Amino acid sequence: MSFWFGIGDFLALGKIAIRTYHCRRESIGSLVAYQNLKNLRNIMGKTIEDAMQDMDLNTSLPDDMRNAVKDSLERSQKLMTEFDKITEKYEVWLKPGG
Repeated sequence: MSFWFGIGDFLALGKIAIRTYHCRRESIGSLVAYQNLKNLRNIMGKTIEDAMQDMDLNTSLPDDMRNAVKDSLERSQKLMTEFDKITEKYEVWLKPGG
């Protein structure tokens, strides 16, 4: 039994270092992509909220058209809520400083 490092151990250590580097590099891209996705989600959510407020204040549109637009906005808002539920589990690892 040998207690010293052999050439195979150094090669294995090199492979581990290379894999670690690649994983770290890929995860940085994931973080940036996730942050961009969250930024887009926030912009879309704010746009939907603003449009819903405008629909509440706008009385010049016919009722059926206003109801159709409000229905579409409510569906979009539900999609944003579903998105938030799905991404909630990743928030801990992919938020800035996480």
